[in-house]
Amino acid sequence: MFRGGYLFKNFSYGPSPILRDFLPPRRGVVLLRQGFGAEVLPVVKAGEIVKAGSIVGRDDASISSPVHSPVSGVVEGLSETDFFGEKIRSIVIRKEDMPQEISPLPGYSPRWETLTTEDLERLIYLSGVGALGRDGIPTRFKSSSIAPDEVRHLIVYALGTDIYNLSPDLILGGDGLLNLSSGVGILKKIMPSCHFHLVIDRTKRRFVDDLKKLVSGLDKIDVYPVEPRYPLDREEMLVSSILGEEIPYGGSPAALGVIVLDALSVIAVYRAVAWGMPYVERIVGLCGGGFNENIHLKVRIGTPIGEILQSTLSKGKDVRVVAGDVMRGYKVDDPELPVYKTLSKLSALKESSERGFLTFLRPGSRADSYSSSFLSSIFPFKKDVDTNLHGEARPCVFCGWCSEVCPVGIIPHLLYLRIARKMIDESLVKYGIFRCIGCNLCSYVCPSKIQVSKFIKEGEERLRSGLHIGEGRGAPSACCLGDQSNL
Repeated sequence: MFRGGYLFKNFSYGPSPILRDFLPPRRGVVLLRQGFGAEVLPVVKAGEIVKAGSIVGRDDASISSPVHSPVSGVVEGLSETDFFGEKIRSIVIRKEDMPQEISPLPGYSPRWETLTTEDLERLIYLSGVGALGRDGIPTRFKSSSIAPDEVRHLIVYALGTDIYNLSPDLILGGDGLLNLSSGVGILKKIMPSCHFHLVIDRTKRRFVDDLKKLVSGLDKIDVYPVEPRYPLDREEMLVSSILGEEIPYGGSPAALGVIVLDALSVIAVYRAVAWGMPYVERIVGLCGGGFNENIHLKVRIGTPIGEILQSTLSKGKDVRVVAGDVMRGYKVDDPELPVYKTLSKLSALKESSERGFLTFLRPGSRADSYSSSFLSSIFPFKKDVDTNLHGEARPCVFCGWCSEVCPVGIIPHLLYLRIARKMIDESLVKYGIFRCIGCNLCSYVCPSKIQVSKFIKEGEERLRSGLHIGEGRGAPSACCLGDQSNL
């Protein structure tokens, strides 16, 4: 597949295959830009009564997808939400004492095979599902930067490679795999000349075999059982590993005629077309030792994250809540931040800054270790994860571990040494700084506790500013554990 990477295994507090409905929020906050696409225009006014699932924002003139009300209630008005440092307009809707069932979309049919291609594309667009994926889902309604007939390859991945991942038994079990294959069939009808590539965790043998049977009668579909090695579920790694192509710097898979979607997005396509479900709910996994239970919740999009945390966090624990992947996610500081279309996980990690006494002499049954120096690398003990550096920063010892794990084949410590010495010049380009995808493994495995990825990000930003070139493709996020050097 690719060189480098890291296989996270045997971590405690991953979400179990249990799904519970979370009550609709008292007050929904609908971001007018979610997922792929431009910010849409509000189509409701303060004081207006709306039903759950009705469209409250859309802009047919721009590349975008509609957004919907998560509750039945009254529009309080427009607001502005701080979305991890970026200001995005939002619509605030107060829930009222009225039915909270989600209104279905017009024109849906469980017999989706009888619908025209235009009908299928319209349902995908109106449902808001078109905003999913890095480049959206192509339809004739401007939900993506490319049209359906411009798509050469579509990659669907049903695996997680981060420290914590949604349960595949929950996502693919029951009717999940059947719904996934039906979603693939719908997309194939929209993009008949496209070659489909289904990537699935090879350790889930039953799902692999069943998926192959379900798609065996469809042309131009290949199934790839793979090792769930981080960061394979990044678009850059999937495109290079499956297709042998490289996304250009500053570009996206769509620039190559490629669309990448996860399994839940494809299932959402099926639900929109066959059930008429607008995209107002999503599954969120509760990960880490700070929650009362590690389960999955079905949550209305627009629910303030604080409402979820209020009823699910363990009392009396000092935790850091991270939205998204542990290795690349963002720290949640604002409890009013709403659940958004692409949020799949919340992780509550123990805050820890105390220096452990003689840690290097301990057996390490609960700690992860790239060097295989702890018992956890020999025996299948359940490992824990927290925010502690587990040591202080020291000079680089040229161990080469960062180069070993780098999935794109650069030499991170050489970049770090030049950037730390303020040597920001074209030599950084020669060393591959713009190939970095921001996976943060270099920081995670560093025995000197150097936040290598942050230095690389700083060098990239300064070099990009000096050369006046576009935004990079793999910026490390603000508060990820990968920058905490957990080993």
